[in-house]
Amino acid sequence: MNTIAIPKSNYTSILKDAAKIAWQVPDLIGNDKPLDFSKPFLPEALAHTRSIACLTPDEQLTLNHIRANKLSRSLKPSLFPNQIQLFFTY
Repeated sequence: MNTIAIPKSNYTSILKDAAKIAWQVPDLIGNDKPLDFSKPFLPEALAHTRSIACLTPDEQLTLNHIRANKLSRSLKPSLFPNQIQLFFTY
């Protein structure tokens, strides 16, 4: 019987690998295109704004932007020095 080696990963090695990725928002949307605040920044599966029935669609969109900002700031910038300067950096 043949055995297959399954690589073992841990949180530290995954973070180190992720830190090697060097992208910035302008790389994704281009320098000539501003962020479109009329659209959500996060998919609903991450933002969970539609389930809050007391919010209007505009308020749900604003909450989506806020949650995207919180998510971008919760990713440790020291691990991703060139990447996580995403939303609402005025």
